[in-house]
Amino acid sequence: MVFILNGNVVELPSCMSTTATPPHSTATEPAQSPAMSTFEQTRRENLKTEGQIRTVGTSLAVAGLVVFLPIVGAAILKLIGGFNGSSDEMGQAMAGAVSILIFALFPAIFVVLGNRLEKLDPTSRIGGILACCFAIVSAPPFGLIFGIAGLVVLLRAPSKSVLSPEYSQVIEQTPTIKSRRSWIIPLFVVIVAFIYLVMLGIAVANAAANQPPRGF
Repeated sequence: MVFILNGNVVELPSCMSTTATPPHSTATEPAQSPAMSTFEQTRRENLKTEGQIRTVGTSLAVAGLVVFLPIVGAAILKLIGGFNGSSDEMGQAMAGAVSILIFALFPAIFVVLGNRLEKLDPTSRIGGILACCFAIVSAPPFGLIFGIAGLVVLLRAPSKSVLSPEYSQVIEQTPTIKSRRSWIIPLFVVIVAFIYLVMLGIAVANAAANQPPRGF
């Protein structure tokens, strides 16, 4: 099978030839497949792009997780508060918890998409682009910066080649070669997401404090 990746013709042989070694052969080095050499060369040329994609994926996943867990916690606290009241209050608490959990869908999607990008899943590129666009419009200014940086990475031609079914075969043929991600950007994303959560919590607490007391 033959396919073109980054301008290089990569051929995956249907079978590997096995040449019998003479009984008294003095050869010490096994023959290396030309196709495997091409796979290794292609993989090493794209390690930087792999690392950039995995960094974007890790950032999306950790940001989604940091936002997802507090939302779920708020829904649980809402339910616990309803247990101590009447049946009507319990129903209101359940409805409030469900409405809160709806907002947890977005960070949950971020976690799933980020995990797939981190694994260089060929089907994750479009979802990652949409997640970066959502970050741009939903969490400025830091979301704007991260979203644009993620789009720059995912819209580049090398990223399109790496996130392709053909490149998945390259990865399968080179299991000993590993790409590295940067943890600086995901750590920065965690700090920013935490700051946003603190600001949101303060705003909610102030809004609750300013509400007039419920009449009897």
